[in-house]
Amino acid sequence: MNKKKINIYIAGTVCLYCIMLLLVLLKISNTGGMIRMADVNTKNLLTKIHMDIMLLLPLVIVLGLHKLICRTDSFKSLNINLKNWKIIIVLILALIMQILMKGVKNPCSYYSLFYYFVVIALPEEIISRGIVYNQLKNIGEERAIIISGIVWGIMHSLLIWVQNGMGWNSIIRTIGLLISYIIINHPIIFLYKKTDNLLIMIMLHAFVDAM
Repeated sequence: MNKKKINIYIAGTVCLYCIMLLLVLLKISNTGGMIRMADVNTKNLLTKIHMDIMLLLPLVIVLGLHKLICRTDSFKSLNINLKNWKIIIVLILALIMQILMKGVKNPCSYYSLFYYFVVIALPEEIISRGIVYNQLKNIGEERAIIISGIVWGIMHSLLIWVQNGMGWNSIIRTIGLLISYIIINHPIIFLYKKTDNLLIMIMLHAFVDAM
């Protein structure tokens, strides 16, 4: 794709994903509100699973469109591979250790691994870095880092808007998030380029969030 088509594709993908995610968050909010992972227990686990499956629907739709538009292998275009497999093994062991520390007999500890890996890390990494950064980096490295950081920040801001409305407090918090995520995105992209594997970034993201 040329520069103009890439810009249109990125803008369309991000807008579509964010609109769908916002609608899902509003739906969940209107039917009882979000259940934080820290509040999950055996009584509300099934409700939490249902909510999280809804949160994954926008990603599934975007990935389907991504495959149709780019006409390429999804894993290859997103840079999901088995490069640096030793790091992948270490991260797997680290994630398993987290489960053991939270309690082997507690079903919620196993679900927390799924939650942080699939529900949180997977969509954020695929949208902000797998699609946005990977598509824009050939046009301009710094531009790609900044825009992917902004997208990453917007994805986090949606929950703030749903919970607190669109008042000045939400606007100020959103601006703060965008600035901080643009800054944080620079070392993260550096690490991503070093590993050359989005799977490692997804696993690392999940590990950090689960701590």
